Amino acid sequence: MRCIGKGNSAAKTFCAVMNLPPPPAKFERYNDILLRSLIKVSNESMRNDVEDIVKNNNSNRDITAAFDGSWQKRGHTSLNGVVSATCLETGKVLDFECLSKYCFKCKNRNNKDHTGETIFEGFSGGMESDGILKIFQRSERLNNVRYVNYLGDGDSKAFNTISMIV
Repeated sequence: MRCIGKGNSAAKTFCAVMNLPPPPAKFERYNDILLRSLIKVSNESMRNDVEDIVKNNNSNRDITAAFDGSWQKRGHTSLNGVVSATCLETGKVLDFECLSKYCFKCKNRNNKDHTGETIFEGFSGGMESDGILKIFQRSERLNNVRYVNYLGDGDSKAFNTISMIV
C-alpha cells in the first residue's frame, strides 16, 4: 500500500475486500524496512543503467541526460517534489532527487525546530533547480560520470543554475 501512496486504512479496506486477514497493527514499523530495501534496489538499478550507458558510449563517461521535475500538487505550491535525470537513448532513470518542505521523521515543517532530515527551503518552483544541481554535483562522486549535455523542458531556471557551476 505504501508503494502506491496509500496508508493503513486503505490496507484494511483492501484486505477486507480480498477476504484476507487485516494488515499488522503496527503498519508504520514496516516503512523503514521497505524504504531501505527500495533505496538499495533503486541505487543498484541506476548504477547498472549508468554502466550500461557508458559501455554503449565506447567507455566515454560524458553523458547526455534529460532532466525534469514533478510535484505532488499542480502549481508551485506543493510540499513535495522529485527531479530525475533520464538517459536520452534508453529512457532509463540515472539519478533522482526527492525534495520536501516537510520532515516525515519529526513531522515538522518549521526549520527552526527541525531535528530530522533536510527540509527544502524556498519556493516550490525552486525545487527543480535545486534537485538538478544536487544531481549534477554528485554525478562524478556517485557514478564517475559527467552530465555534459543538459536537456530540459524550459519551465525552470535550472539551466541558468547549472551553467554557473559547470
